[in-house]
Amino acid sequence: MVAALAASAIVASCSTLGELAAPPSTVPSVAAPASVTLGASAVAPVANLVDSCADRYADTVDYFPDKAVIDVASSLRVAYGPNHKIVEIGDPSDGAGTVLVLVQCGTPIPAVAGELDGAVVVDVPVPSLAVVDAPYAAGLAAIGRLDALAAIDDATLDAVPELAARVADRALVETGGAVEPLDTEVLAAAAPSVVLTSPRAADAIDTGVGDADAVVATAEASEPTPLGRAEWIKLVGLLLNEEAAVDDVWEQVRGRYDGLADLVAAEVATRPSVVRGGLVGDRWVADHGADARLVADAGGTDVLAARDDAADPSPTVGDDPDEVVAAAADAAVWLDPPPTVGDIAALVALDERHREVGGLRNDQVWTAAPPAYAEPPDGDGEGDGAGAAVLATPRRRAVLSPGDLLADVASILHPDLLPAHERTWYRHLR
Repeated sequence: MVAALAASAIVASCSTLGELAAPPSTVPSVAAPASVTLGASAVAPVANLVDSCADRYADTVDYFPDKAVIDVASSLRVAYGPNHKIVEIGDPSDGAGTVLVLVQCGTPIPAVAGELDGAVVVDVPVPSLAVVDAPYAAGLAAIGRLDALAAIDDATLDAVPELAARVADRALVETGGAVEPLDTEVLAAAAPSVVLTSPRAADAIDTGVGDADAVVATAEASEPTPLGRAEWIKLVGLLLNEEAAVDDVWEQVRGRYDGLADLVAAEVATRPSVVRGGLVGDRWVADHGADARLVADAGGTDVLAARDDAADPSPTVGDDPDEVVAAAADAAVWLDPPPTVGDIAALVALDERHREVGGLRNDQVWTAAPPAYAEPPDGDGEGDGAGAAVLATPRRRAVLSPGDLLADVASILHPDLLPAHERTWYRHLR
């Protein structure tokens, strides 16, 4: 089913690909197969094959009439050949990229060399996926393809009610790897074709786990905009040959967000100051660039923007937490305090310095609704706990609902702008 061009099932890192912001035409090309037996009557499909392989091959046939075009995402690129797709995934933390060559099953594997040496070739459509520490379940649900999901880290971390029922019916297994430790034996037993995961969790996944064709460390979390994160649904489409279905979802998602952002830009005259995150141990922890953009598009001013390095994969903001607290003292609104607290008393008990944050004094503290879990995963706010805490914010659960998330924040910052809006992702912390 798969031809791996590297010894490891982990997608090989390729630092020779150049800047990922370059136009798609710079994606490396793949040579035609060296030796091919042509099908005498190969017919071009009218749509991508989502549940079958090609029964004949001809090098003049386009096997992917439905193609993805990356509009917003800065760390995902794709280029098409007649029977293959080259997918590049960028990792802003080290400037390198990772590469997949996706080949229509039933057609020959193209010759791969040069800049693509060390990539991994995977037949598509892939039969099954596992998602560990990554926000792809919502995308699968949106295109009606939860049947392709064999394993997930924790069914409660995504806003997809069907996941719990599938776990109960033993159609889906939970592996851990986000909040709870990863169980590689459970993951191997699920036998996914491809594992989609975060760079953080990829390090914990045995490269030889089961018969997985590839373990792909994705980079949606490093996108600087909410729409950039949402567009990573197209990676699912590329793996399942479901580009057409995914494009329909994407157009709705983008239209909803852009429409609201335009409304805010036209109607908002004053921009209240906003602080994000909170103290965990002796660090101020907050999500990176996409949330800063969300605040701006909702008509606010992010007081942490100057201290927040969006290219830094760590959730820590700034070097001195006391400096961050001082900068937050005059914030009118506080979004996304540590999600392990259920009320203001618990927020202050977590760290007395929280009393100094302006949003608390203004009774304008807004947190994820509902919290993904009640207790810190490691009890001391250190290590993976801070990273897992960020998972519980709407970053993951609303990844495919950036328009609704934008409406929530805009209604908090400007209550008269959307008076009839009922918030989905935020609740008032009291």
